[in-house]
Amino acid sequence: MSFNILYLRLSVLQLNDIHLQLLQQAIEHSIRADRSLVVIVDPASTIPRSIETTQQWQQWQSLLGTLYLTQVRLAYANDQPLFDMTVYPFLDDTVVLSGHPALFATTQDLRLLHEWNGMRQHMGRSKFEEIHTLEGQQDADNNDDDDKEPSQCFERVVVGGTFDHLHAGHKILLTMTALLSTRDIVVGVTDDDMLQSKKHKEWLEPIEKRLEHVQEFCQRIRPDVNVSVVPIADPYGPTITDPTMDALVCSQETLKGGHMVNDERRLRNYPPLVLRVIDVISPGDDQSSMTDKISSTWIRHYLATRT
Repeated sequence: MSFNILYLRLSVLQLNDIHLQLLQQAIEHSIRADRSLVVIVDPASTIPRSIETTQQWQQWQSLLGTLYLTQVRLAYANDQPLFDMTVYPFLDDTVVLSGHPALFATTQDLRLLHEWNGMRQHMGRSKFEEIHTLEGQQDADNNDDDDKEPSQCFERVVVGGTFDHLHAGHKILLTMTALLSTRDIVVGVTDDDMLQSKKHKEWLEPIEKRLEHVQEFCQRIRPDVNVSVVPIADPYGPTITDPTMDALVCSQETLKGGHMVNDERRLRNYPPLVLRVIDVISPGDDQSSMTDKISSTWIRHYLATRT
């Protein structure tokens, strides 16, 4: 399937009204055209490629939550719950030079867009089919608070999950894991044998496909770090066999499991993992009616009822 591109140049990790209008326009156009959507976030050079502070952690997950929850809301409103969107946290020229997409951006970025069309033509590719723009104004930089907080970097970051029918919630979790690391990310994917009690298990993707999808996604959004995706047959996976890991990404629902991991690591005289929690998507938040549908269980139910 071909894809459209939404380009968002941000001086701060926050969307303004123009960005939100462009996002909605790009999603609705992509749904009508039966295309997926790639959102390229191009942050200011002052924003590091790896998260260094708690404030940056909160800003990134808030930004990703806004983008992906908007996708889910509009996809359901247009009766296309499986509509696919992926957010790239940094500019990747290989994306804008591939496919035959329509492109969305603010008018202040038209010069860059025309440069991309020139590069595409030089490579023998067609120009963008359409360029949709809105008047935009760059937000003022505001990183004063960040300077007051000491930085903490993590080389080897781990996360785990089923990652069945990769959806918006998974993508937030994986993207935040990738952004937290400076060198390696390790993703544990629950093996088929641990999922036999899942609802609509006949619609579960096999472990081989889930491993492949996670590997491809992580390498696309963070090609500058090493990605290791492994099957796990217990709740701990490599977290209790690898003493070199230094951070674990959890959701509110899996935080208890994170503490259990650290208990097991202490028994082995391993240093405890720093737990970083994703709380932008939680069944207990104000958007619970929407986040309930960001689940593999819901997707399997949807697929089962359409046959």
